[in-house]
Amino acid sequence: MERISIQMIKKRLDLLNSMVGIIKPVYYKTIGGYNIYSGYGKTGIEKTTSERGTSTVIIPLGTKRETFDRLCSFIDGLAIGIDLDN
Repeated sequence: MERISIQMIKKRLDLLNSMVGIIKPVYYKTIGGYNIYSGYGKTGIEKTTSERGTSTVIIPLGTKRETFDRLCSFIDGLAIGIDLDN
């Protein structure tokens, strides 16, 4: 099992943002953009919901492996939803 890095999570996050139509989100300024947040040595994913930087937790804090796996599952689910709409 390979070690998960922040760069690997960021690449998946770029994919997720492109799927929702956001090319390069500005941290906490692009409404609808997904960002990494961290605390206590853990990592999570949040979505910016207002111009003031308010955000909603999408994936709660966990290890990098847990966050990466959940992010991949989230992307797979979104891809299925997009396919169903077409």
